[in-house]
Amino acid sequence: MSQEIITGLDIGSYAVRVATGQILPGNQDRIQIIGAIEVPSSGVRKGVVTDLEETISSISKALEQAERLTGFPIERVWVGISGSHILTQQSKGVIGVARNDGEIREEDVSRALEAA
Repeated sequence: MSQEIITGLDIGSYAVRVATGQILPGNQDRIQIIGAIEVPSSGVRKGVVTDLEETISSISKALEQAERLTGFPIERVWVGISGSHILTQQSKGVIGVARNDGEIREEDVSRALEAA
């Protein structure tokens, strides 16, 4: 039986927080927290993203630390960010990666974000 892991991400002006929990077998209403991480937030001021690259860097650091702490890869995340200015837009970016090794590099991520 596979373990059902849930990860929450809170992006704040002062800190980026990640909490990872495991749904307890036989009880879908209970989650056991298996790891929590907090890193300083950069690129967010008063709830507004002011520097996207710095914000991405803070989020990446928090997620990497959470993966190391729990030993579980983070594949999906519930995200919390608040503010009256927040709007959501669902988009998808698809690109081709033509390297023999199939490695995805930073420029590939940038191209996918642009395509989205």
